[in-house]
Amino acid sequence: MIQRALALEPENGNIQDSLGWAQYRQGDYSAAVDSLEQAIDKEPANAEINDHLGDAYWRVGRRREAEWMWKRVLVLEPDDARRAEVERKIEQGLDDGAATGGVSQ
Repeated sequence: MIQRALALEPENGNIQDSLGWAQYRQGDYSAAVDSLEQAIDKEPANAEINDHLGDAYWRVGRRREAEWMWKRVLVLEPDDARRAEVERKIEQGLDDGAATGGVSQ
Protein backbone atom coordinates (compact mmCIF):
# COMPACT_ATOMS: atom_id res chain seq x y z
CA MET A 1 0.00 0.00 0.00
CA ILE A 2 2.85 2.38 0.82
CA GLN A 3 4.44 1.79 -2.57
CA ARG A 4 1.12 2.54 -4.29
CA ALA A 5 0.71 5.73 -2.26
CA LEU A 6 4.26 6.77 -3.16
CA ALA A 7 3.55 6.11 -6.85
CA LEU A 8 0.58 8.50 -6.59
CA GLU A 9 2.54 11.14 -4.65
CA PRO A 10 6.23 10.64 -5.48
CA GLU A 11 7.30 13.97 -3.95
CA ASN A 12 5.66 13.29 -0.59
CA GLY A 13 8.48 12.91 1.92
CA ASN A 14 6.19 11.51 4.61
CA ILE A 15 5.10 8.64 2.39
CA GLN A 16 8.74 8.01 1.41
CA ASP A 17 9.58 7.97 5.13
CA SER A 18 6.83 5.41 5.75
CA LEU A 19 8.34 3.15 3.09
CA GLY A 20 11.82 3.52 4.56
CA TRP A 21 10.60 2.91 8.09
CA ALA A 22 8.72 -0.22 6.98
CA GLN A 23 11.93 -1.49 5.36
CA TYR A 24 13.81 -0.70 8.57
CA ARG A 25 11.28 -2.55 10.72
CA GLN A 26 11.64 -5.57 8.41
CA GLY A 27 15.41 -5.50 8.91
CA ASP A 28 16.25 -4.35 5.37
CA TYR A 29 18.50 -1.55 6.60
CA SER A 30 20.29 -0.87 3.32
CA ALA A 31 17.00 -0.35 1.48
CA ALA A 32 15.79 1.77 4.39
CA VAL A 33 18.83 4.05 4.08
CA ASP A 34 18.11 4.56 0.37
CA SER A 35 14.43 5.32 0.96
CA LEU A 36 15.05 7.55 3.96
CA GLU A 37 17.75 9.54 2.15
CA GLN A 38 15.17 10.20 -0.57
CA ALA A 39 12.68 11.25 2.10
CA ILE A 40 15.22 13.71 3.58
CA ASP A 41 15.72 15.22 0.13
CA LYS A 42 11.98 15.90 0.04
CA GLU A 43 11.53 17.00 3.68
CA PRO A 44 14.91 18.06 5.11
CA ALA A 45 13.45 19.83 8.16
CA ASN A 46 11.31 16.91 9.34
CA ALA A 47 12.58 15.74 12.75
CA GLU A 48 10.98 12.30 12.47
CA ILE A 49 12.58 11.55 9.09
CA ASN A 50 15.98 12.73 10.34
CA ASP A 51 15.58 10.47 13.38
CA HIS A 52 14.64 7.49 11.22
CA LEU A 53 17.60 8.05 8.90
CA GLY A 54 19.90 8.25 11.91
CA ASP A 55 18.60 4.88 13.11
CA ALA A 56 19.10 3.33 9.66
CA TYR A 57 22.63 4.74 9.38
CA TRP A 58 23.44 3.21 12.77
CA ARG A 59 22.19 -0.22 11.66
CA VAL A 60 24.40 -0.23 8.53
CA GLY A 61 27.47 0.82 10.52
CA ARG A 62 27.51 4.49 9.55
CA ARG A 63 27.80 5.61 13.18
CA ARG A 64 29.13 9.15 12.66
CA GLU A 65 26.39 9.92 10.19
CA ALA A 66 23.82 8.47 12.59
CA GLU A 67 24.99 10.73 15.40
CA TRP A 68 25.01 13.73 13.05
CA MET A 69 21.40 13.02 12.02
CA TRP A 70 20.31 12.65 15.64
CA LYS A 71 21.98 15.93 16.57
CA ARG A 72 20.14 17.54 13.68
CA VAL A 73 16.86 16.26 15.14
CA LEU A 74 17.52 18.29 18.29
CA VAL A 75 17.98 21.46 16.20
CA LEU A 76 14.61 20.83 14.54
CA GLU A 77 12.77 21.20 17.87
CA PRO A 78 11.22 17.75 18.29
CA ASP A 79 8.52 17.00 20.84
CA ASP A 80 9.69 16.14 24.35
CA ALA A 81 9.44 12.36 23.91
CA ARG A 82 11.47 12.37 20.70
CA ARG A 83 14.03 14.76 22.22
CA ALA A 84 14.57 12.44 25.20
CA GLU A 85 14.88 9.36 22.99
CA VAL A 86 17.30 11.06 20.59
CA GLU A 87 19.44 12.35 23.47
CA ARG A 88 19.61 8.76 24.74
CA LYS A 89 20.67 7.54 21.28
CA ILE A 90 23.40 10.17 21.06
CA GLU A 91 24.73 9.02 24.45
CA GLN A 92 24.31 5.25 24.04
CA GLY A 93 23.61 4.45 20.39
CA LEU A 94 21.08 1.77 19.54
CA ASP A 95 20.89 -1.62 21.18
CA ASP A 96 19.41 -4.70 19.54
CA GLY A 97 15.99 -4.05 21.08
CA ALA A 98 15.77 -0.49 19.67
CA ALA A 99 15.25 -1.69 16.09
CA THR A 100 11.48 -1.56 16.48
CA GLY A 101 11.00 0.44 19.67
CA GLY A 102 11.08 4.05 20.79
CA VAL A 103 9.24 7.07 19.48
CA SER A 104 10.41 6.44 15.94
CA GLN A 105 7.60 4.03 15.17
